Amino acid sequence: MSKLIGVRVNKWSNVVYCDPGELEVDLFDKVEIELNKNVVSAEVIISPDQVIYSEIETPVNRVIRKITKDRF
Repeated sequence: MSKLIGVRVNKWSNVVYCDPGELEVDLFDKVEIELNKNVVSAEVIISPDQVIYSEIETPVNRVIRKITKDRF
């Protein structure tokens, strides 16, 4: 399994696990992810070294891109 991150779409949503692929992402980075056939913005709240792989029960989503200040 490749490195995974945990993100939240908003502060009330469940954690969604995503594969960032080759992207370098850090805690609190903003990313766009594919979720339920939609593209949504999310915030990284669990870094790859914090993920407990045995607890992942949901499908792993894909990170599309990292959101930078020049690309909101």
